[in-house]
Amino acid sequence: ALCGGLTSSTAVAISFARFAVHEPKQRSLFASGILLASTVMFPRVLIIIGIIDPALSVQLAWPLIGATFGGLGVVALLVREEFLSTAGDTSAAHVIRNPFELGMALKFGVLLAIIFVAARALNVWVGDSGIYALSAVSCLVDVDAVSLSLARMGADDIARDTVVTAILIAVFVNTLVKAGIAGSMGGRSMGLYMASGVAAMLLGAAVAFALSQTLGTVVVASII
Repeated sequence: ALCGGLTSSTAVAISFARFAVHEPKQRSLFASGILLASTVMFPRVLIIIGIIDPALSVQLAWPLIGATFGGLGVVALLVREEFLSTAGDTSAAHVIRNPFELGMALKFGVLLAIIFVAARALNVWVGDSGIYALSAVSCLVDVDAVSLSLARMGADDIARDTVVTAILIAVFVNTLVKAGIAGSMGGRSMGLYMASGVAAMLLGAAVAFALSQTLGTVVVASII
């Protein structure tokens, strides 16, 4: 799950949800794996954006780090539940497709170019609302491509606050979609596990953002 989260957390969600159907006694374990992969996505996106635009990554750091801690908290609870309820049979061999392939890299490059062009066009024709809609739709395919395109455009064409909002929309819509996939494929209990994880991520992001605003206000007041 940890390694899968560095490449495609959606692939992890689909694979583990299928495993959970055949091994219902380990649903909490597979749910924790999906949530771990989804949680890894937040720092992954933050690092990718930091390479393109360090200043933008600073603005995104609070909500994304807050979401990371929220997700890790639920993962820890699920892992604890799993080890308390079962010794954890690891004899079954689960084969996950290798994500490091040339074909995947080429598809990513094409997708990146399409999103980049579409984002520029929508920004001119529709404005911020078009960027938000593109983020919500494009993240269903690949959240990294959306983040990279927006980060690159944030340095030239789009207001930085718009880019921040659009990237947050992308990562959280993507997380909700993965939770929906896992819940629909893995059963009701899997859905409940995923719902609790997503709720914790959103809560962590909201608390972290509120804390950043409070600290910013305190710092400004102390300077004045």
